[in-house]
Parts: sequence; structure tokens; C-alpha cells
Amino acid sequence: MATPAVQAITEAVSSQLKSREQGGPSSGSRQQPTVVVIPKVGRMKRICVGRRQTEEEAQDAEEEKVLKALLAELEMVGAPVLEKAAEAADPARARRALSGKYRPSTVRRYLAYWQGFRKWTLSVSDVPPKVSTQLVDYFHAREEEGMGPSVPLSVQKAVAWFETLAGFEQSQWMSSDPFVGLVVRDLLRKLESGAPPRKRAPRMLTCFIPALEEIVMDAAKSHCMRAGAWMKLVKVWASLRFDDMAHMRTEMISTYEGKFAGLMKRTKTTGAGKRVKELPFFISEEAWIAHPSWLEEGLKSLGCALGVASSWWSLWVRAQAPQSMR
Repeated sequence: MATPAVQAITEAVSSQLKSREQGGPSSGSRQQPTVVVIPKVGRMKRICVGRRQTEEEAQDAEEEKVLKALLAELEMVGAPVLEKAAEAADPARARRALSGKYRPSTVRRYLAYWQGFRKWTLSVSDVPPKVSTQLVDYFHAREEEGMGPSVPLSVQKAVAWFETLAGFEQSQWMSSDPFVGLVVRDLLRKLESGAPPRKRAPRMLTCFIPALEEIVMDAAKSHCMRAGAWMKLVKVWASLRFDDMAHMRTEMISTYEGKFAGLMKRTKTTGAGKRVKELPFFISEEAWIAHPSWLEEGLKSLGCALGVASSWWSLWVRAQAPQSMR
């Protein structure tokens, strides 16, 4: 029942595995083992053989790494919030809640700005950041080195976030000092006046859409190329980002009567700690320009492309596994 492309790949993989298992001296010469090229870059190199790390485990590991860096920064400045967490019945559990509603990527970005300010202050005066004049001097030093127009406001927001999280009294906040606000506004005016236009994502021209539909419907093209064109069309018609497609799961997608719909639980604006937990998306059967059936044909090509990738992935894992696990 498999398509010719999938069947050909399956037979090739089976023959290579069979030749490896039957390797040994034959006809006076030893058969050369099949060489599987390991990618030098990318995620496949970092995946453990025999056990794939789930998305939840990867997210927990990332949160643990970010939390460790956050606690180190809080201990360095003697944050009062650590003393309050130590008084709890379970201090370790209380410290894990310090990141609050923020995602690990957001905490990492804020920490990067704060660490830059903290390291510069220690290199200049050997004193941790405490007063607003240190923040003003840091802004002026960054201006002399050259910085983008978004840096001053980002640094101010990161310092405000860290001060709030650390539990400092509001009268001691550097970010809310009126003098700091004046300096930030002055820097924004100077930097934005001479800054180049903001870079934006290129617009998808309307003439590209029927061209992509032609690729999806062209049986002479490879399944991978047709699946790639289909995914681009789905992003256009459903207004999805690349990250939205990367975190999309098959159990959250449904197709019926030529329509394509689903739910997204992890996007830029949804997820744990967000007000909106999930967002729906929908592509109508009337979403086409040149070929009405591009959606159905693209799903078939996507299935074939995933079958090919799965076959080669199995071969790569088997080639990297120890002899006892084969």
C-alpha cells in the first residue's frame, strides 16, 4: 500500500541493514560496512541514541538552567527575596517559583541585559549596581561604543524586572529614577534620528501563491519539495509563524470536507502563564487561487515526505547504536 517513493526507500534501508548484519569474510574478501554520514551541525548530533528527549523534559532542563543563573545573580546582590524564600517550609520549591509567569527565553533575555550592566559596573567601580548614577554611566558608555535604538529601553525594562523580582524597596529602584528616564528618552531621540529603517519580514506577493500551488500539485516534483510548498501555503492562509508550525502537533489538527483546522497551545502569545491558553486556526476549502485541491494533495505529499525521513532516521539511529542494541 506504500507509494513507490516510500517503498524504494524502505527497500534500500532494508538491504543496507541486511548487508551490515551479514558482514564478514566472503569470497576471500571482507565486505565493507555501510557508512552513514553523521550531520556535523544541527539537533540530530545532540540527540541521544536509543532515547529521544521529550519536549517536556527539554523544557524542564531549560527552566532549571535559567533558574540556576537567576539565583546566582540574586545571591550576588543579596536580594531580599532569597531571605523570604529561605523562611518557607520548602525553600527549594519557593525558589523555583521566582521566575513567575515568564518563560525561560524571556528570563534569559532579561538576565543578559542585567548581566551586562552588572559586569560593567563591577569592572569600573568594584561595587555592585545600587544607585541610579551607575545606570546612567552605563548608558553613556554604551552610547560611546555604539548601540541600537532599542537597547536603552530594553536595559531599563530588564533592570526594572530584576529589581522587582529581587524584592528591593521601590525607593531604591534605579530604573524608576526620573533622571534615568530623562537619559533614556534623550538616547532614544538621538539613536532613532540617525538609525536606518527597521527591518521587517518580506511580504508574500500574491503571484507566489499560485506558483506554490503548482509545486504542490506537480507529481514530477519530490515529496519533500511539495511538502515544503504546502507548509508555506498553510502559513500564509492561516497567518502562522515558523515557531507556530514547529510546535504544532498532529493530535491537535483535523481535516474535514476540504477544510483544515486545529488548535495551537504554544505560540508567542499562548501557553502556560498566559491569559490565552490556546488559539484556533482554520483554512477554508475556498482558500485557493489556481488549484482548489492543493490542501489535500499537500497532506499526501507531507505523509510521504515524513515516511522517507522516518526511514532514514531509523537507519541513522541503528548505525549509531552499539552492537548489543542492534
